[in-house]
Amino acid sequence: MKGFLLGAGLTFLAFVACCFLAVLCFPRYPSQDISEVVANSFTLPGVAVGIAVIWWLSAARSRSKRFCIIATALVVALYLSGIVLCYSMFTWDFRKALPWSAREIHECYMTDPLLPDYSYQLKARITEHEFRDYIARFKLTPHTSSRTYSEEAIWLSWNGVPGFERGWWDPSDSLDSTFVWEGNDTWIFAKYENGHLYLGSVNH
Repeated sequence: MKGFLLGAGLTFLAFVACCFLAVLCFPRYPSQDISEVVANSFTLPGVAVGIAVIWWLSAARSRSKRFCIIATALVVALYLSGIVLCYSMFTWDFRKALPWSAREIHECYMTDPLLPDYSYQLKARITEHEFRDYIARFKLTPHTSSRTYSEEAIWLSWNGVPGFERGWWDPSDSLDSTFVWEGNDTWIFAKYENGHLYLGSVNH
């Protein structure tokens, strides 16, 4: 029991240190775009510490190599399961709806901690056929100058979310070829330009 608590404590401290280091390296996250590979890499030292404890500090290491192998496999399985669970729970539906072939994926969002309000923007390189399938999934239909909505269309804009770095967000301001869904104080709109999907969504 003592060894388990020691290993759990050291692994927890390693994860806390990883989180602290990530905050230092990327103080403007989530407004600053970060690769998922880079983000996930900050959790690997915690896993490494956990495995190191099993092999070098655990009392069982001298009695059963099989135990160490099984425990290591369990740690890796739990880590991978955690990544999958976090992806399922915390990844936006707009991101998850992208085809597996999507490349150059960027997203930015701002949320209200107390209200359902949010602003979200996504850019990804996909084919035009994939774009058609994508907008059909969210039931987006063409915007026209004569189209009427349940509220004023002031939210329908290709401007970036205030306060984030706009290096990758570069759609034209034109609403031509924009597809929209609107209702329940929520706007979802998308268009296809220069081989990229651009999607914006606002709840207010």
